[in-house]
Amino acid sequence: MSKAPKKPRKVSSVEANAVVTPTGRTPFAVVLARHGGDMVSRQGRGFSGGEVMSAGLEFQRASDWGLLVDRRRRSVLQDNVDALKTWASSAKPVPSKPRPIEKVEKQLEKVEEEVKKEAKTVKKEAKKVEKKVTKAAKEVEKEAEKPLKKKAKAKPTKKKSD
Repeated sequence: MSKAPKKPRKVSSVEANAVVTPTGRTPFAVVLARHGGDMVSRQGRGFSGGEVMSAGLEFQRASDWGLLVDRRRRSVLQDNVDALKTWASSAKPVPSKPRPIEKVEKQLEKVEEEVKKEAKTVKKEAKKVEKKVTKAAKEVEKEAEKPLKKKAKAKPTKKKSD
């Protein structure tokens, strides 16, 4: 019988924006070097790609964490892999600071909302003014027609016949 696949757990918004970074000092790589016919361990320039991969890390994440990776090294030493695993296991989510772009976007959204509110009030005022203008135009038409109506009611004048 096969097991039903697990449902992915929901990630909170804090965790989604969190940056996972190991705590503590970054470990130093140890390399084996020949010295006087014997093999001596010394501090290396960085971890080899194989050591990073064996520890279950990615190159990009390792460089983001400030881990030194020496791409020229090919050896994989178990002590280095163990040091990387213990250091990476201390990774805890740290809430990330909002980027300046996000702050600007939030301010922009607020300004857009204010502009929309102002636009609504301007539309209302424009409708009120339009009503007043049409009312005034009707009144002007009535006033202009009064003298014409009076003349029309008045008796027509007789024309002189020749």
